Amino acid sequence: MKSRQRNIYKWVALSWVALGLLYGMQQYLFYALEGITCNFWGTLVHQVPTFLLWSLYTLLIFKLNVRFPLEDTFKPSLVVIHVGTATVLASLHSLFLGSLQWLWWQCCDASTWAQVITTYSRTWFFFQYIFYGAVFIMINALQAYQQYRTNREQSLLLEKQLTAAELNVLKMQLNPHFLFNALNTVSMLVRGQRNQLATQTITSLSHLLREYIKTHSTQLVPLSHELTNLRRYLGIECIRFSNRFSYHIKVPPELESVLVPDLLLQPLVENAIRHGFEHQVADCRLLIRASLADDQLIIRIEDNGQGFTPAEATYGVGLSNVQQRLVKIYDHQASVQVDSKLGEGTTCTLRIPSRWHELPIPSSALAGMRD
Repeated sequence: MKSRQRNIYKWVALSWVALGLLYGMQQYLFYALEGITCNFWGTLVHQVPTFLLWSLYTLLIFKLNVRFPLEDTFKPSLVVIHVGTATVLASLHSLFLGSLQWLWWQCCDASTWAQVITTYSRTWFFFQYIFYGAVFIMINALQAYQQYRTNREQSLLLEKQLTAAELNVLKMQLNPHFLFNALNTVSMLVRGQRNQLATQTITSLSHLLREYIKTHSTQLVPLSHELTNLRRYLGIECIRFSNRFSYHIKVPPELESVLVPDLLLQPLVENAIRHGFEHQVADCRLLIRASLADDQLIIRIEDNGQGFTPAEATYGVGLSNVQQRLVKIYDHQASVQVDSKLGEGTTCTLRIPSRWHELPIPSSALAGMRD
């Protein structure tokens, strides 16, 4: 904190000295154009004390402004404090620098000390009010800007927290949905006295849940990680459907490092199996393939199920969940589209921006992205 204050003091002093040098150069050029002979360096040095003192005055005004800050309601006492302070500074400034000027020139100037002080005050006294007002306005403008930034950061933080809360709600919707279907599979196997398959299913489910818990706070994962979990899930479905279900995943190796939202594909695949093969007793096929086009990762999930007409289209928990997550993560740069033909099957097309690095999404905003 002390180091930061020293840096502030240093930059305030340097700024005022630079302003003094610029003013001194302007004075020298003015004298030169008027034909008045003067020393260049002397003119510069002559102006620096005025502005160097104002670096100290600036710190005083800042502390005074902290002690008596501007408020929404007008207070006459505040005007009295600042006008009184400005008057005291102007008087002391004129007295001190006028005296220095008299001592500097007394060897070659017949003016008395009182005359020099009077002349100096007439020249500089009023300008001290202008300087004071400029510094006062600048300090309050900077403080207002800092307060604006603080309020904006707090607003963004609240927005991020709201996003995280909403994504947690999505997680609460999806996980029970998935677990219900998986446990229903186990129940069906137990009722059918297929205990070995039921045990195998529970083992696969435990591995899958362990992986989900491990990546609970993960924002985005490589597509290869998502496909690994998807294969575990499809393994459970293969047990449930026995020999009448098969799947194939076609993803080029170069796309496996593309980042995707964790647990994005599983609800879409689950949706395809549940609605596409609900009344199909044989030859249930599922194809998952991925490609890259126009900086977008395109993932298609195709089934040869019963399909449906546009009038029968509905959005369940899984698909609605995916759509809401895509909006929160990618805004409107991602989409999910479902196309179906009755008796031929359904294709779900997912388009998301291709990213091989983390998206610029604050971790606090997506801490609950895991569904």
